[in-house]
Amino acid sequence: MQSFIITKEIMENRFDPFYYKPEYRNLISNLTKRTKNIKRLGELADFSKERWDKSKWQGDIFRYIEINRIDIVTGKIQQASMMEVKKSPSRAQMFLRKGDIIISTTRPYRGAIAIIPDKFDKSIGSTGFSILRNMHEKVNKKYLFFILRSNIGLKQMEQRMSGGNYPAITEEELAKIFIPLPPCQIQDKIADIMNEAYKKQREMLDKSEKILSSIEPYLLKELDIIIPSCDEKKKFMLGFDNLRNNRYDVHYHQPKYEKMEDAITNSKYEVKLLGEIVDFSSTQINPEDTPEKKFKYIEIEHVNDKIGQITGHSEINGKDAPSRARMLLHTGDLLISSLQGSLGSIAIVPMELDNSIGTTGFLIISMGKKVNNIFLWGLLRSSIYQSLITREATGAIMAAVTQSQLAKIKIPFPPFSVQNQIANEINFRQKEAEKFCFEAEKVMEEAKQKFEKIALGEIK
Repeated sequence: MQSFIITKEIMENRFDPFYYKPEYRNLISNLTKRTKNIKRLGELADFSKERWDKSKWQGDIFRYIEINRIDIVTGKIQQASMMEVKKSPSRAQMFLRKGDIIISTTRPYRGAIAIIPDKFDKSIGSTGFSILRNMHEKVNKKYLFFILRSNIGLKQMEQRMSGGNYPAITEEELAKIFIPLPPCQIQDKIADIMNEAYKKQREMLDKSEKILSSIEPYLLKELDIIIPSCDEKKKFMLGFDNLRNNRYDVHYHQPKYEKMEDAITNSKYEVKLLGEIVDFSSTQINPEDTPEKKFKYIEIEHVNDKIGQITGHSEINGKDAPSRARMLLHTGDLLISSLQGSLGSIAIVPMELDNSIGTTGFLIISMGKKVNNIFLWGLLRSSIYQSLITREATGAIMAAVTQSQLAKIKIPFPPFSVQNQIANEINFRQKEAEKFCFEAEKVMEEAKQKFEKIALGEIK
């Protein structure tokens, strides 16, 4: 437990001790003392209030950007979801224009901040974003973006968040963030440094992703699974007797899924239902029973769906744990996101996160003696299984896959020795990919440290 003293003189209109943590106060002190020109964010850009009027929208489809579409490592928008206007979620309200800087109000401290590129002009964003538009003429937009994604910006956002189980930052608090504003030529220099760092980072990550993408063809070849041509049929006939699993939604019975299942059944190994060969863990604890104990907490957002690894966690006291923080995790557990839109967030719990807590949004497969979880990790992350898992999702507003639905997925079941052989190869390729991820992180961290010192006037 951290202890510190707060005097009346430094008190603001906040009475939560978290706001006054020494690391935040030291950051603000450095900014205000060492920086000759410093502005509040609200002085440098406007917060856009432009809303989407879907009643005037031309067309039946729109591009939708949700918070989980932002790659928190690179600050790039991975891809916009294509949605039907008539099925648009209630939070699809923010009208986005190219050049806007969008900031997640629920997780800005993790880097969920992006610039809208030309190709996503006139997309629709979630109400979970604040939008910066109409930048001050003396502000380099790229510089502002990099400052917001640096420790200078992220720490201030973290400090100014409020709320119990679902902390967020308001636009009023965002507007108060201090931004060092050096001369334009210095801003340009910093933008160039970061652009070059992002380029090198992208090269390293591309190499990592290339290695990881080689896992699927290797795995399917070892299992002798040949992925068929699976086009979506606009029209097809289905007899009432052919309805399966009490599902009456047309998409579930698309012919392509039958082709996928046939490809799995025709593999060279025996095929079983997932529920027949694994043990799902349902062990829960209530952190509130030990209110002062600190727990490591893993949410779906802590799993990087590109590399299939847990890349972070939160530390919470039992008394502050959200109601969904209930699942007890152990080393070797396989975590599978149950929420549609993040079904690729599949990872294995590493040793350092043993006895941590996971969100109830995970389906958990315990490490067992019948199935190697690394083998299963590779299989469930493959494109054919991602399609089959997505097929099982049900629910209108927040579609999800249940444990009983996942248990019905067909799995090729080679001997354990073969699984181990495949798992070893997967593990080797993962390690090679991790090297490039580490180099990418190192390049970016060094660049951030350099530009923060330039911004603060510590070096030229």
